[in-house]
Amino acid sequence: VGQELPRYIRKRSGIEFFRWSAVVENTHRLHYDYPHSYNHDKLPGILFGGTHRRSVIASWMKNWVLPGGWVWKFNWQLRQMVTAGEVTILWGKVIDKRVADGMGLVDVEWGILNQDNIDSNPGTATLVLPIRGGKEIPYPFVAPTE
Repeated sequence: VGQELPRYIRKRSGIEFFRWSAVVENTHRLHYDYPHSYNHDKLPGILFGGTHRRSVIASWMKNWVLPGGWVWKFNWQLRQMVTAGEVTILWGKVIDKRVADGMGLVDVEWGILNQDNIDSNPGTATLVLPIRGGKEIPYPFVAPTE
């Protein structure tokens, strides 16, 4: 409890947003067309989409629990727009740990800060990790009985 997850820091680009929109077939121009987003939709720039953020968050957490662990569940809020050119800093901290059904459960508080230290996405997650003397985490994952 109290351990911090490694921070993931990246400056987001419009090209990244455009590519994500193309891959997921999200044709709304506010994710890739700056003049439309700014002039028509009156937004501060092109936006880092919610599904894109969710993907980045899931990958970051997955990389922390591998090998052998699982991201079991997470919840989050979209509180702030994030635009191209902003720095995003994924942060997390372990707030609780316990054992259930022979597996280690770790609760994490996390968020996405920008360069001005504003958290656009506060959330929590429960991660499952193998423990010494415990059972192997099953694949496909079966949730423990808490």
